[in-house]
Amino acid sequence: MNATVTAVALLLFVLIAAPALSAEYTAYATGQTNSTGATDYFQKNDGLIRIYGGATTGTTRKESGYLKFDVSGIPDGTAVNTIVWNFYVEDGNWPFWTVTPLEADPASLPGTAALLWDDIEAEKTAGYYNYRSESSAYQPGWKTLALGGTATTDLTALLGAGQDWFAFGGASRDSSPAYGLAIQGHDGVNVPYLVVSDTPPPANDTCAGAQVISGSPGTSTWFGDTTHAMNDYDGDAACVGGLAHGGPDVTYALDLAAGCRVCVTLNQGTMDWNGGVYMVTDCSDVNGTCVAGSSGWLPGSEDEVFCFDNEIAGTYYIIVDGRTDGGYGPFQLDVVVNCLPAPGELVCTGLAHGAVRLEWTNNDIYDALDVYVDGEIHETLPGDVQFAELSPGIGYRCFQVCAAAGPWSRCSDPCCLIVGYDDEQVLWDFEEDDGGFTVAGTGGWEWGEATYGPCVEGAIGRLWATALQQNYAPNACWLLDSPPIPLGDFGAFLSIDHCYDAEFTYDGGTVWFTTDDFWYNTSEPVGGGDAYILGRTPLCAWVEGQKGFTGTSGGWVTDHWDLTGDKWKNQAVRLRFAFASDAVVQAPGWLIDNITLYSNSGASTFDCDYTVTPISGTVPFSTVHRVTLSNLLNGGPVFTRRIAARIAVTIANGTTYNPWRAGFTNVAPASNFFIQFPVNIPALTSLIGQNSFAMSAMDVTPAPYNQPPYPASGNVCARLNLVTAQAP
Repeated sequence: MNATVTAVALLLFVLIAAPALSAEYTAYATGQTNSTGATDYFQKNDGLIRIYGGATTGTTRKESGYLKFDVSGIPDGTAVNTIVWNFYVEDGNWPFWTVTPLEADPASLPGTAALLWDDIEAEKTAGYYNYRSESSAYQPGWKTLALGGTATTDLTALLGAGQDWFAFGGASRDSSPAYGLAIQGHDGVNVPYLVVSDTPPPANDTCAGAQVISGSPGTSTWFGDTTHAMNDYDGDAACVGGLAHGGPDVTYALDLAAGCRVCVTLNQGTMDWNGGVYMVTDCSDVNGTCVAGSSGWLPGSEDEVFCFDNEIAGTYYIIVDGRTDGGYGPFQLDVVVNCLPAPGELVCTGLAHGAVRLEWTNNDIYDALDVYVDGEIHETLPGDVQFAELSPGIGYRCFQVCAAAGPWSRCSDPCCLIVGYDDEQVLWDFEEDDGGFTVAGTGGWEWGEATYGPCVEGAIGRLWATALQQNYAPNACWLLDSPPIPLGDFGAFLSIDHCYDAEFTYDGGTVWFTTDDFWYNTSEPVGGGDAYILGRTPLCAWVEGQKGFTGTSGGWVTDHWDLTGDKWKNQAVRLRFAFASDAVVQAPGWLIDNITLYSNSGASTFDCDYTVTPISGTVPFSTVHRVTLSNLLNGGPVFTRRIAARIAVTIANGTTYNPWRAGFTNVAPASNFFIQFPVNIPALTSLIGQNSFAMSAMDVTPAPYNQPPYPASGNVCARLNLVTAQAP
């Protein structure tokens, strides 16, 4: 069959070419109604089709738009496969709107506006052609939207019945008149139109005809297009990792052996049609069997990428899907299968002085191992090594070990810990009381035991939550403030145990800190975390457009915040949790539990030892002994220390000599200071023939750089025993 694509104009323009038809049709080709009066393009708003929120009664009623198209140019009986609506947005502000079927002829209802309004609103939340939730980035200009739902079957039926027009409406789901969009109508410069096609869907439209991809190790690239595909699968937000996807989709099948990693990249080119990609094991239950995904939830985003480590051999289906029925277009799909076993579980253990020990198991014969600290290579080790000790510097550090064999590499799961801040104090566990937290703003926060939602699993005892026994309320703007937290010379790290389940992008929470009522949003924790740009939340500047926690955490998580900057040192810091929601969807919300402080007293410890082994026998005249003093990070100093040291010689009868003394010397963090002396100094030469003696080095001023007082003595380091020594 030859494909047919027909551009369908608004009915008005056909009637201009056929003036014998009633002028009534020209007045109602496009327009809007607020349930009390149907207004056409000429009568209101400079000819714009307004789809704005509001109340259903009173003076701020919702405005619903409508469009009527001439389809007389399409042959009767055509089986329609796709309908693409092209329209020009004049302005918009966070529009939450729906494209709905319109059964009645708008031209026949000018005197019964309530019926027209009801017809447009009827399928606003179910049975719609398209369900849209735009961001503030929904800029003026041309837009394309594929009509889904029953749009193609409805038009096919109308053509079979010989009808020459096709109409649909636009309804806002918002309760505020501030939010919506305006579209240029039938007498504008940029006239809306439809593109209707009877092109059949691609062969891999469903999983039954999925394009087969080899599961052997390697990289494969596939080029596809969802323009003429049907909407067969709807990946939800939890599956895709963002907003739900309910647009045209195509499928690929991949047979994987156990223990392989597959990484999938979806590149949409310059069109960026908000595509997403996800992988399932059963196409009849995509959300119940979804194993990984990546969502095209904002225009202009980067490639969609996910990786999945499969433990069970079998067939996996990769589905490329539009974010809504408006998302479709060409794409490139890259699939990389890597079956090299990754290093086994990585265990990170903090040691004294800011050192860390990493341990793992090798699951293969590797060529080499790279140790990463915070995403950068710290060192490369032989392929058979199974541990490493390193000093990464103080702070919140994340480690990973990556193995290489031939062209392939695989990495362990990361492990993270706080290094150098070892004084751990649980500030609040909220078991005995509410911790002295205060509810500010419009209320909403509750203290007690949670009994509702997925976060109940793993919750222990009492805590703070946006709601303990039900979903949070709509239009929330809730604030929860902590008592002051005193910090010392080095600031601190703060960890918070929390769990959240909120409407992705549009509802969520933020974390703020202050010392003087000038609040800082620090919701993006160190070491990563689920921080996203939040969507519209009415009249809540604490959350709207801020970095925060939204969507689902997938259970309880612990995130850390870095309060070691100068603005936090020696300050009393207060903490604020802010949560906001819109009017549309509610969920169980945000739960806050244990809050722990990791501080650093700043105490300095110095290590010192002889760099020669104990000597037994004759000591040559030329022997030089060296004592090493190290400024170590034991919860550690973050600046240079000013120290002095001396060599004390004690003979067997208790007599002590101080033959060698080093003056005040600057020793930087994690560095060494050497003191050396020859054996021909007077004290040593006088000891020839004695049975034994000991020498000790001391750090005599373990104080901050150039700051008195200076203690008179310090810690004894090591001792060296001699039996005999040779005279000069």
